[in-house]
Amino acid sequence: VPLTAATPPPLFRDVAVALVNISLYPTSRNAVIKAGAVFGLQEALAGDEVEQELALALLQNLSLSPACHDDIMDKQCGFLQILPKFLHASANVFIRTKACAVLQHLASRPENAAMLVKAGLVHLLFREGVFETQEVTCQIRALSILVNISAHLEDDQALCSDTVLTVLAALNQKIELNAYVQGIVSNLALIKEQQQPLRKHGLLAPLPMKPKSLKAPKPSAPPAQQKKSAVSVAPKRRKSASNSSVRSANDGQGSAHDGGSVRDGDIDGATD
Repeated sequence: VPLTAATPPPLFRDVAVALVNISLYPTSRNAVIKAGAVFGLQEALAGDEVEQELALALLQNLSLSPACHDDIMDKQCGFLQILPKFLHASANVFIRTKACAVLQHLASRPENAAMLVKAGLVHLLFREGVFETQEVTCQIRALSILVNISAHLEDDQALCSDTVLTVLAALNQKIELNAYVQGIVSNLALIKEQQQPLRKHGLLAPLPMKPKSLKAPKPSAPPAQQKKSAVSVAPKRRKSASNSSVRSANDGQGSAHDGGSVRDGDIDGATD
């Protein structure tokens, strides 16, 4: 497939669109990967906005298959090297969204998540203000990246910084984003030391207050003895009641069950 700078623009666009459509289907997707389409996108990823968007759309579909993750992460592809440009605030919102979709798919594998965090991806997402965009689809993709990363690296300090938690607390107020934020929080809360920062930012319910111990009331003073009446009446003799034993009811103790955290590491195959 001639996806190089020498390819005439109309031909490049037609070929790229055809590959994007073909790669929607898993069997065809694998054939496109084997044909070396990932490495053939290097020049397109560095091209103009139209070329970049088509190249990212193809990577978005191809990255649904873990078979090509190593190729996308490779320097020869060029995706990670140009990533800051794709995520920059001045970038086309569709380019940002597609780049985040590729990252979401890559981060579904623990080894990829570790490499992306080590390369500073979390810092990059917040530095470029990806979460501040008004495009909800882009925000969902970006949050999905963090859901996948936190599923594998729940104890990574980059995810529990003041900057990250402040932004998450703001996004948590939006109904359409709440489920994604709570997915991240559930993963981070697995680490006991991270629960307090989460509570501080209102992302985790506060600990219940310990009930105060109740003291038994002091017995009241016995009432003053009544004066005897002038005519005393002998009380009638009553039969003594049989000694009846009182049995205490069994305490029904229900076992407490802590709900496990939901790890949202699934890859959604939404394509544009």
